[in-house]
Amino acid sequence: MIESSGAKLIDEMMCDPKSFYDAGKSHQLLKEYFDGFPRKSIIPALQSDNDLIRRIAVFIVAELGKDAGDLVDYVVPLLRDKSMSIRWYAMESIMVCSYYQSCGADQFYHVVEMLADHDSEIRCHAMLLLSRASEDQVRAAIEFAEGRKGERAEEHKCLLDLFASSEKLSISELQSILESGDELAIRYAAAAVRKMRSDRDELRGMADDVIDEELKKFFEIGGP
Repeated sequence: MIESSGAKLIDEMMCDPKSFYDAGKSHQLLKEYFDGFPRKSIIPALQSDNDLIRRIAVFIVAELGKDAGDLVDYVVPLLRDKSMSIRWYAMESIMVCSYYQSCGADQFYHVVEMLADHDSEIRCHAMLLLSRASEDQVRAAIEFAEGRKGERAEEHKCLLDLFASSEKLSISELQSILESGDELAIRYAAAAVRKMRSDRDELRGMADDVIDEELKKFFEIGGP
């Protein structure tokens, strides 16, 4: 049997990931997937013990966008990976797939949990993704949180409820949360301010006046 180009590339990646990566073959493999190579063939790479293999694999899955919905269950565990870039790509993949509902919209809850990540870059990215989430994603994340046990899940559920109705909050109420000292609540409020600032001029000034370095960096990220 003649081995397909995609299968050969998978073998190369698994055997010598550094040479594979340095030769730019990640994009060749990505093209194979766009051309119809079975997506589930990437699953062993997503579960590899090798950091670079996991990084290549999750990059490919993220680039597949909404077409990778059937792989999300294998991506979610990577949100706990020690590599920041792997966690970043995993968040991107779950965000897109849950937005277009090629996987369950409730998977977005896993992105929301990254608001408590130990890395500031990841926390900022989680705030950004939350600010861009659809109503369906937020609603599904609330329902998902309701089914989870533990104090942290209850906290996320309450803050997601607050985020979902944030357009009803006054400037003083939002300011109070941002100055509350509750780090998780502050990140939810910051995402709400970013989401609404294009429609509420007074929120632009609030974003400009923040002192916290992480929030300042978050509000300076380009785009909506």
